[in-house]
Amino acid sequence: MLSPSEIAARWLTPLRAVAYSQAARLAIAAFGLFLLIRALGRSQPAALVGAAVYVGSGYLQLWRLHPHSLTAAVLPWIVWAALRLAYRPGPSAALALAVTGALGVAAGHAETLLHGVFLAGILAAVVLT
Repeated sequence: MLSPSEIAARWLTPLRAVAYSQAARLAIAAFGLFLLIRALGRSQPAALVGAAVYVGSGYLQLWRLHPHSLTAAVLPWIVWAALRLAYRPGPSAALALAVTGALGVAAGHAETLLHGVFLAGILAAVVLT
């Protein structure tokens, strides 16, 4: 995989690389969903609970060492960047969406990315109407 977190893990010993990779995926997922929930106008405690639930979800835990989970960890960032672009269009918001989209592609599982972007489109249609 070409994800920056996975490239960084390659410099570690095998056991540390596995532990780092799992921790990095969960941290990326938690912080991304926290930002997304805050962007939707919810309170900080609600965002913390949502991030904790997402990190503890069966999907992220079951596929913890597979590209599925890395792609699922990046998806909240993509949705956050898309909402940011929809609410405040501008070059920085477009760049944020381009970078998060590229990280989603580099995560290594196109099918999960496609499902997530499809659901993000549905969310955007509901939120922006």
